[in-house]
Amino acid sequence: MLERVFVVRLRLRAKHRPFSEGLHPRDDRGRFARGPGAGLNPLLERIRAAASRPSRAPRSEPRFDEEQHGLVFRDGQSGRVAKAYKANVVEGITRDLRDMPDEALLLEHDRVWLDRVRSGEVHAYEDPATGIANSVWPGDSPEDSSWTHVDADRARELLRRDAVHQVIATWAMTSNDEHAGALALQETARDAFGLYPAADWPSTDQIARVTADHRAAFGTGHAAMLAAMWERTQNHLAEAHLGSLTVWRGVATPDGRPPAGSTVDGSTLADPLLRPLSAFSLDPDQAYGFATAEGPGFVMSGIVPAGRVIATPVTGLGCLDESEVIILAGPGTWHWQPAE
Repeated sequence: MLERVFVVRLRLRAKHRPFSEGLHPRDDRGRFARGPGAGLNPLLERIRAAASRPSRAPRSEPRFDEEQHGLVFRDGQSGRVAKAYKANVVEGITRDLRDMPDEALLLEHDRVWLDRVRSGEVHAYEDPATGIANSVWPGDSPEDSSWTHVDADRARELLRRDAVHQVIATWAMTSNDEHAGALALQETARDAFGLYPAADWPSTDQIARVTADHRAAFGTGHAAMLAAMWERTQNHLAEAHLGSLTVWRGVATPDGRPPAGSTVDGSTLADPLLRPLSAFSLDPDQAYGFATAEGPGFVMSGIVPAGRVIATPVTGLGCLDESEVIILAGPGTWHWQPAE
C-alpha cells in the first residue's frame, strides 16, 4: 500500500502596502469590533467586564463592618497618614504611567518649558516643600535657599507627578458640579469603560465647551490614570481577600425617597442611575450626614463586587476622613431607607 506524503512550503513576503479595509473587511468581533470599546487593550476589557457585575441589596440595612474598614483603609485616620497615602498614590501612579508620552499628560506650555530646561535657556529648581519645579534664569539665585537645582529628567518627573496630583486634588474638591476637570474625568471614565447608562449632570453650553477642551487635552492621560487606579485597587483588595465591599451612599431629596421614576419594591431600589465615578462610603454615618445635609434625603446601601471599586484613598481618588470608595456605575439592586 502506497502512502502519500504532502509537502507544504510557506513563503514569507515583505509587506509593501498598508492594510486595506476593502480587501480584508472586519468581522466585527473581538479586537476588530467597531464602536465603543473597539480595539481595547486587555486591561480595559477587564475593567468593562468588572463594571457590568451587579451590586446586591442585603435583606436589611447592613451594619458598619469594622474589619472591612481596617483592611481597606489600613485604619489610617490622621491628617498625617492621609497626606502620606496621597503622596504614595501620586508616586505610584506616576510610575505606572512611565511609558505614557508627555503629550498625554502635560500641557503644551509645560512641554515647551521642559525643552527650554533641556537647552539650558532656563534652570529648573525643585521646591522640597511642594515638589514643584520652578524656573530660575541662568546667573540668578532661587527665591528660596531650600530649592535645589535639578536636571531636565528630574524636572520632567516633577511635572508628570504634578499632573497626577492635580487629578487627585480635583476629586478632593468636587466630583462634578461645574468643574471642567472633574466633569472631563467623569466623561472619560464613562466612555473608556463603557459605563452606560449613567447619570448625567446639569450643564451649560460654556461648561460643555470647556469640558470638551479639557478632554481633548487630557482625555488619553486621564483614561490611563483611571485604569492604573483600578488595577492598583484590585491588587489591594485581593491582598486583603476582599471579593466585595458593603458600601453606603447618602442622597439628598425633597421627600426622603428615591427620585420619581426609580424602580422601587419595598426597601429595594433596582438599577438606579449612578455617576460614572460615584462616591460611596464604608461608614454609614458619613452617608447619613450627606443625605441630611440639605434635606431629609435617603441612604442606599449594598454589596458591591470588588471589580466595581475603581479607587480608595489608599489606591487613587477618595477622601480618607470620609471613608470614601469610588464605585463604577453599573447594574444591580440596593437597599434604601429614609435618612432620619
